Amino acid sequence: MLLWDQDDRPQSELVGLLGVEAPTVTKTLQRLEQQGLVARHRPAANRRTVVVSLTDRGRSLHREVQQLWAALEEATTASLTETERQGLSQLLARVEKDLADGQNDDERIGDARGRR
Repeated sequence: MLLWDQDDRPQSELVGLLGVEAPTVTKTLQRLEQQGLVARHRPAANRRTVVVSLTDRGRSLHREVQQLWAALEEATTASLTETERQGLSQLLARVEKDLADGQNDDERIGDARGRR
């Protein structure tokens, strides 16, 4: 989904945005490349950088994935009121922000384990 927001991203940038290890991104990109959804190349200006781009096939799936995602979201929150949905959304946004800000880094996790 990140490439639909902005195509032609350095692979290292994807690693940072996804918050996962580089080998995980490499393996995922290999599978996506084998399926013809992305292409990787090294720009002439900086041969050390690997840039990831969507293929036409990858771009063509954007609408379908958005529709499937919306249907999944609707199905998983169908029993919630609109107020509950908004509350859930706010709580999940806070958790996501805390994770991105490093609130659950290894040191804090270690401290919590020591207090049990």
